[in-house]
Amino acid sequence: MTRRSNNIVARLVLALLAAAPAWSCAALPTPDAPSRGQGSGFLQLLQNYAYDIAVVAALGISAVAFIVVSMNVVQKFNEVTTKKATWTEFFILVLIGGGLLIIVIWLANKAVEIL
Repeated sequence: MTRRSNNIVARLVLALLAAAPAWSCAALPTPDAPSRGQGSGFLQLLQNYAYDIAVVAALGISAVAFIVVSMNVVQKFNEVTTKKATWTEFFILVLIGGGLLIIVIWLANKAVEIL
């Protein structure tokens, strides 16, 4: 390639790179409104987004509680199968863990309602 053709290729590449940001930003989606609506002002909008964040946090807390209870039940089942614990202990743990999950989910829903 000659020096002139290198110069033309370099300019073409530069022009394409300059136009690339416009192409990549052309079809960005608009953000979703919060579940409670846009509100009347900026503060109301932030409060509505905070409500959505609180709902997701409550869901996360419930998921963590479910994982912890499940891990403990599996561990107790392993102890039962190796004769280190009794089936009574296993069923007590299942009942208490299930009750704990119900209480955590209920409290999370009540907390979200208060907001």
